[in-house]
Amino acid sequence: MAVAQAGLARVFATLDRQPPVVQTDHGACFLGAEGGATAAVPSRLTLWLWGLDIEHRFIPVRHPQSNGAVERWHGGIKQAWAGEEGGLEALQAVWNVDKPPLDDGHRPYRGRAGFDWRQVWAKLSQVRVQRRVDRQGKLSLWDHAVRVGRHAADRLVTVTFDAARERVVVRDEHEVLLAALALPWLTEDWLWADVPLPDQAVHPPATSTSP
Repeated sequence: MAVAQAGLARVFATLDRQPPVVQTDHGACFLGAEGGATAAVPSRLTLWLWGLDIEHRFIPVRHPQSNGAVERWHGGIKQAWAGEEGGLEALQAVWNVDKPPLDDGHRPYRGRAGFDWRQVWAKLSQVRVQRRVDRQGKLSLWDHAVRVGRHAADRLVTVTFDAARERVVVRDEHEVLLAALALPWLTEDWLWADVPLPDQAVHPPATSTSP
């Protein structure tokens, strides 16, 4: 997960552009698979992309041909580039013939300066997952233990997210409120922790100067 996030940030920073959509397969580094598919919360990578106003789109399960363009590019590199200087750039130029320029639908990448924490919570407010509370009254979110209380021990609960109060909300099978809890570790700093500092470049707004 951290490697994928840092790699994407590095590409965005190098191109000085970020796309409207990032498409991946259902690999563990992309999918918040903790608790199984039906109980998965969005991955940390997904939350980070949301804050940059980038959609994280998954290809259909067992449909790898949906990433066919990427696989063909990787195959072309393996077959046609022997590591010679300038060879990768030449392949890239051929690959991009007749393709729209990056400016089409892409926005400047501004690192943390372009990150909106409110968008993360706005998206989370649409998430609804189920979890099993353990015997100690705790459940797990993003591999963090969240204490709900002994009154909820061994119960199947529904987890939602209150964007207005930035709380995780836990209800029982009858939709009775069991807890509304803050997650002190769920912060912008946590989402950016594994992005190398140079890739968090801030592009300051242009300032006018008097002649």
